[in-house]
Amino acid sequence: MLNLAIEKSKKPLQRLKISSRNALHKTICDENGDLYTGLWKDGKKHGFGTQEWTKDKVSYRGSWKDGRRHGEGILYGANTLFEFVYKGEWKKDKRNGQGIHFYEDGSRYEGAWKKDKRHGCGQMDYGDGSTYIGQWKGDQRSGFGKMWHADGATYEGHWENDKRHGEGILITKKGDKYKGFWENDQKHGEGKYSINENGLEFAGLWINNNFCCGVLEVKNSEAPIPMKLEIPKWTLRNSQEVIDNAKKYYIEKSESSAQK
Repeated sequence: MLNLAIEKSKKPLQRLKISSRNALHKTICDENGDLYTGLWKDGKKHGFGTQEWTKDKVSYRGSWKDGRRHGEGILYGANTLFEFVYKGEWKKDKRNGQGIHFYEDGSRYEGAWKKDKRHGCGQMDYGDGSTYIGQWKGDQRSGFGKMWHADGATYEGHWENDKRHGEGILITKKGDKYKGFWENDQKHGEGKYSINENGLEFAGLWINNNFCCGVLEVKNSEAPIPMKLEIPKWTLRNSQEVIDNAKKYYIEKSESSAQK
């Protein structure tokens, strides 16, 4: 049988406060009106319990360890669009392990967490209808993953710091396809761009999203469909770098062809 001492709070909250520090189960209401009901150990929240933060209209229900959220738990918020804000694993008061999180803009993430950040493998369903499935690091898309954009385009390949970086494949809504290298979210390096409508293919060197040099091929047997193309106005920078990259590309291509 529990031996609990119950007393009225001296603060004008008109609530009961259980003062025993080593009780197995008790309810505490602090001067801010925040309320905790659950298990304690050595004067700290420890075990299963519920914490309500009245000012922020946020509550947590789950496991505690040494006064911090630790283990399985659910975080509820003031946003009534969803049943909960976060449901999953915690470590030292931070989301850590596997969990589901809902965001105010309607986005939803399910996957791995580390120190309150998306880290590892997970799926992000964005509020605009886009979806990403793949690897995360430090709350950013990093590693290998696939993105389904709301406009119908898809990208599958490598990411770094939330941007396309490395080798990857982009397919637009119209069926146009780019397969090659990316840097800082732009086509950069060797790559091939195929236009679905007329069969044109641009294969060669890309720099900062612009086709620099290479080969233009027509894959369709029929004549290309006439179309107007606006040539962008641009200024060549780092010309020596462009020349060096182009020379390197064609030398490697020639050596590769000679070995076949």
